[in-house]
Amino acid sequence: MTRFLPPLLAFLFASSVGLWAQTPDDIVAEVAEELDEDGRLDDAAEEGLAEMRALAAAPLNINAATESDLGKLLFLNSVKIHALLAHRRAVGQFHTLQELMTVRSLSRSDVLRLGHFISFAENSENA
Repeated sequence: MTRFLPPLLAFLFASSVGLWAQTPDDIVAEVAEELDEDGRLDDAAEEGLAEMRALAAAPLNINAATESDLGKLLFLNSVKIHALLAHRRAVGQFHTLQELMTVRSLSRSDVLRLGHFISFAENSENA
């Protein structure tokens, strides 16, 4: 069993580095490709992709974000958005990406993608 541990750890590290090595432009391009494959790449989707690019430059405060705000992140569906908001209401404000990994509906990939488009500023309304 222990002989499998080092290769497994190396694989997991390489996988996480690969995901984190993505740039916001890579993520937007990936989302555009997914939308195109699903036949959903229309003018509204193009506007959404432009909003995602803007969020990379001016990240969204995850502790003040509304359902509408989070909807601008086209890689999050309504289930993931509702789970994130419900978790924030139940547990309180987020401070790190690791805390986001405790949101049941979010995958590791979702959290790593989110890291490029959000900030963790305090929000007195949700404190």
